[in-house]
Amino acid sequence: MNQELQTLRTTLTRKQGQELKIEKDLIGINMDIVRLKDEVDYTEKSRLIIQKVAKATQAELEYYISELVTLAFASVFPDPYQFGVAFEEKRGKTECRMRFLRNGHEVNPLSGSGGGPLDIASTTLQFTIWSLNKTRAIIGLDEPFRFLSRDLQPKAGEMLKEVSKKLGLQILMVTHSEDLAACADKTFNFDIRQGVTYVDGVCGSEDTKPRRRRRKACSSAAIGRHRTSMRIRK
Repeated sequence: MNQELQTLRTTLTRKQGQELKIEKDLIGINMDIVRLKDEVDYTEKSRLIIQKVAKATQAELEYYISELVTLAFASVFPDPYQFGVAFEEKRGKTECRMRFLRNGHEVNPLSGSGGGPLDIASTTLQFTIWSLNKTRAIIGLDEPFRFLSRDLQPKAGEMLKEVSKKLGLQILMVTHSEDLAACADKTFNFDIRQGVTYVDGVCGSEDTKPRRRRRKACSSAAIGRHRTSMRIRK
């Protein structure tokens, strides 16, 4: 009998210890639940703040980008398009859709607007990207406005000079367009013959004597803090 009582006492003590451990674990679990609920609440609030900031930033970007490209259109074309930007959520990611607008209606830029407006938009967007993440105050353009009508080339050149002045940006441009070259502050003429580049002269500087430099054949060069261009002749 005594042996049986001792066994029961031992079993009871063990069960009481197990009960105390379970109660302690339960307290810890409840504390974890409260902590995790707080973290979920903080995460949700942070997400809402980030979404609010992101929407405000996107709205500013939409206005900034649309305004710059639309102004560029207006400075070149007599009947300009409007340019619009829309941020859309697709496949869990934010995508930027760019639109050409005419009288409030969207126009497909690849099929409905022609190459000229695309040239102006793509060049202006380069300036926009630079202004949002400024590095060195210099940008290169290789044969810009190739698809722009020749009668509009002088206006495009004046637009480049205005952009350069307002942004404090040096534009280095390679072009075959006489009209664009005429808008440059300085123009270097190159003539490539049999792998040798001949510098025919420098317009807009004191040194106007023809110079020759033997080097690898090149198709570009440019200058301009002062919004300079280079013209290549083949």
